[in-house]
Amino acid sequence: MEISAKARKNIDKLLSTIVAVAEVNEFKANPDKMGYGTIVEAKLDKNKGPVANVIIQNGTLKVGDTVVSGVT
Repeated sequence: MEISAKARKNIDKLLSTIVAVAEVNEFKANPDKMGYGTIVEAKLDKNKGPVANVIIQNGTLKVGDTVVSGVT
């Protein structure tokens, strides 16, 4: 399956596959540790503002947390 964030191709399938694998393997996050991970897709929504799909690799990302990507 071809995946491209730039061409917006199959991102929804990639994200649903990641969720399915996490559920099957019963991956759990440490709720007391600051979250860090990889941004898969980011966009500017005219109603919500900046929106990102993120794969959290360790810790927990909570609503209202500040997200830093590189130097931004």
